[in-house]
Order: sequence, then C-alpha cells, then structure tokens
Amino acid sequence: MKKQIIPVLLVLIYGLTLSSCYDDKSSLDADKLPEVVIDVTGTAYPNGVIHAGYMEKLTLSPKITKDGAENRTDLSYKWSLAQTPSSMDHDVISEEKELDYVIRRAIEPKAYKLWLTVTDNGNTMEYQYFWDLYVESTFGEGILVSYTKDGTTSDFALIMDPQISSDYNKPASVREGLYQAANGGPISSLIRNTCYTADAYRWSSYQNIIRATKSDGGILFVNCKDYSRMDDEMIFVPTGFVADKFIKVNSGTIFNAGAAGVYLMDMNSKKPAMPALVHDNGGVADMKISGDSFDGSESPAAIWYHNGKFYRFNSNFSSPKVSAFDNTGITAAFDPTNLPNKECKAAGLSSDKETHTFLMKDKTSGSYAIYTFSKEVTNWSDPDLSLPARAKAKIDIPASLNTMLNDAVSVFFINDYPVMYVATQTVITPVIFGGGVVTTGTAYSVPAGESLTIAKLFQQGVYVDNREEFDSSYSERISLPLNNRAVYFATSTGQYTGNVYVVPMVTNQVSSGTLDTSPAKILKFTGFGKILEMTVQGK
Repeated sequence: MKKQIIPVLLVLIYGLTLSSCYDDKSSLDADKLPEVVIDVTGTAYPNGVIHAGYMEKLTLSPKITKDGAENRTDLSYKWSLAQTPSSMDHDVISEEKELDYVIRRAIEPKAYKLWLTVTDNGNTMEYQYFWDLYVESTFGEGILVSYTKDGTTSDFALIMDPQISSDYNKPASVREGLYQAANGGPISSLIRNTCYTADAYRWSSYQNIIRATKSDGGILFVNCKDYSRMDDEMIFVPTGFVADKFIKVNSGTIFNAGAAGVYLMDMNSKKPAMPALVHDNGGVADMKISGDSFDGSESPAAIWYHNGKFYRFNSNFSSPKVSAFDNTGITAAFDPTNLPNKECKAAGLSSDKETHTFLMKDKTSGSYAIYTFSKEVTNWSDPDLSLPARAKAKIDIPASLNTMLNDAVSVFFINDYPVMYVATQTVITPVIFGGGVVTTGTAYSVPAGESLTIAKLFQQGVYVDNREEFDSSYSERISLPLNNRAVYFATSTGQYTGNVYVVPMVTNQVSSGTLDTSPAKILKFTGFGKILEMTVQGK
C-alpha cells in the first residue's frame, strides 16, 4: 500500500498556480514537481494498523523514494505520535528516516495516531502516512523481582521465559524499571513483601494486581498491565495499623499480617477495603501463616501460631472469624492450645496440598519440630462420617540439623510431598519427613562467589491465587511443567548486584526433593540491583 497526503493548503496553492499557468503547457511540464512516495508494502504493518507492546521497541522502515530513487539527501523526516487516542495533540518522537521507538503511551482500547511526515526540502512540500497504533500489555506470567540500586528507593523487574511463563514463546527477557516507567519515578521506599492476586477473575473487571508492603509501613497496589499505581489509599486506617505482609487466603480474602495484628481485607473492592482486625497477635513482627487459596477446600483456610497457641481462620462469614485451634474431645497428635515458648520458622501446605505444616523452634532447648494439621472432612450423605480439623502429627527434627536450620535464610515446603527445603547462604537441602521419619536429601550448592538471599517454591501466580483453577475438573489455566516442580532463588555478588536462578527438580526424584544440577536445565537471570523480594505473577 502506498499513501501520499499533501496538506490541504498546499494543494490549494498548487491548484491556483496551475490555473494561472494554464496557457503555458510546455512550462507546466518542465516544472512538474518530483514525486515523493511513502511505500509501506514491505513493512510489518502494510495495512496501516499496528498492535505493539507497552515498553517494547517499535521499528518501522518504509521505502521512501523521490523520482523513483531512494536515500535522497534532500528529504527530511518527522515521526509524530498522538498524546491520547482521542486527540491529535502530539509529540515528535523521531526525525530519522527509520523509526526505532520504545512505546510508553498508556495502554488503551482505542488506537493512537502515528504519522510520518516527509518534507521535500527543495520545494517544502510535505507528504504524510498515518497508522493506527494500538498499545497493548506485554507483561504476562513470570517472576516479579523487587530490587533497589541505592538502598533508598526500589522498583520492579519482570522475568519472562517459556519455561516459567504460559503462552509465551519469545526468548527470555528481563524488563527493569517498570514502576518508574509507568509512574515517572521509582518507589520512594523499599519493598518488603509482594503478593499477586487476580481480582474478580471470573468477571469483566479482571485485573492482575500486585499488592506490596513497604519499609515506611505503607502499602502499594500496582496494575500488572503496565505497573501503574492504583488507588492504594485506605478507606479508613485503624489506629496502630502497619502494613507488614499480604497473604492470599481465598478468592475474596487477603490477610495483612504482622506486628499490628492479623487484618482481614476484601480484595475485590476498587479501593483497598477498611482493614478489619481479626486477631491481635501482641506484636509478633514476622507472622508465618499457612493459607490455602482453594475456594472449594474444607476449613480452615488458614492457620497461624501465636503466644503458645495455634489459631484458625474459620471463614469470612463465620462468627467468630478466628478462633483457637481447639481439639478438645477428639483424638489429636498434640494439643494445639498448649505449645508455649515456641517460634514459628516456616508455614505452608505440604504432603497432599491440604496439610497445613509448620516448622517450630523451641526457644528454651533450641530444638526443632514439624507440626501438621488436617482440614475438616465433610460427608454430606452421612454426617456421622464427617471429621473435624485436627492436629495431625508432630515430627521431631534430629539435633544434627539444628545448625543448618539456625543458619537458614529461607524454609519452605513442597505442597504435595512431605518435603521441606532449607536454604542457607550456600546450599539448599531437602528434608524429607514422610511417615514421621526425618532424612535429608541431596544438597544443591549455590554457585561459588554468590550468597543466597531468598528462596521459594516455584508456583504459578494464578495457582497461588486460586489453585482451584488448576486442580478442579474445570481447569481454566495452563499448568506449566515447573509448577510445584522447581525452586527459584536470589543471590548476591555485591551490594547492589543480584541474580535469579530457577532450578527444576529431578523428574523422577520429586519425593526426595532432589534438584537438577545439569547446567542446561538451570535458568539464570542477571542485571538486578539488591533483590528485596520475589513473587510469581500470573496473567
């Protein structure tokens, strides 16, 4: 397709000139203006419509000729892009013949006008070609890294790779500075915790959101389509509320847990809902909560430890919403209301995707033990066969593992096997505790010269948000081979130099937690500052 557009005023002037010279036909032929042609048939967008990704580079190189010749030195170029889809107010984005431009316009359903103006410097005539430019989000599933490069401010980077990003078939990419690009500056403090949620994912208002807590005690909500800041001002902030850690529980419930207590928040409101204090934890600074996002799962959806007792979240509609985990009158492996002088070191699901599991340390003896809880079992046809949630097992950890556990940077569980990973600065060791017998598997060594700072089980964002999407008979999401079958961790090689690794489990050795040491199987991503936090976002 070829298009030449000459401004109306010039056409009128040229028309009058032709009229005045009508009788001098020989002169008209001799003074005929040379033809400038903008030819886009050989470009990637020959039909005048462009679908381009936000923060991706757009390259356009139309064929431009004058009198049939290319690369003329008497032509000048100007690329213009409308500031909004509904306006022709524009910015000049390039004055080169070929366009190389990183798109930073807001993602909108309507098209922006993009046009090229070619000026014939010999006669000042202008020729134009217009495109409709649709700006779309290209941020899909991947590992979201929070980092700082100055110790004061922070930002986000997204890692995408076919092995960790569903529906992604491009080469691995790392995009940094996402918050600054969308909001005009970095985050003014340091990110402490991030939590991915797919808000209202079954309705038209579907949004992928990152909820974050910051070192200044505030919260931050960003939209994953472009990492623009959302309205994160609380409707009402109760006295003493400090944002510490967001933890997803089910499709409509999210906890903010920390020194100020356990607060319940409605995640589907357009504004952050008023936090409701459901448990005053007496100032526990680093709450460990085992939460299950499966809506169809039995109660309790969440359990945590505080001041000698385990507590359970009954439901959003129960009264009380939270109560002590009391097993009075039933057979239980231990009394969950009488465990004084303990410290919770790790919490999560293990064994069968349903078992709430905790690593506890005795503050007096320094010994460790694993405590597990089963959920309720409801038999609707015969209620007598229903079973209450109960304290399931206590598994003592051999004293020989105390040093490793004391040195741990991160501790976490495989959610469908009785395996606990213990990550120190130098090694990641699987600890198998099935059947009450504790053994250690093959340790994975962190690359020489690097120090591990964070380690987690790789689980896809939507899986963490609501595993019902994966585990039910109407599964709507793509489960990647590495979902629940890899560990990802961050390392440091300097004050502001961080790396991220994704290491899969050996396929036939998942039950022992063995990580694959084959270089070809390990993903490595570099170029970050000091890594503060990581999470996996969905799409």
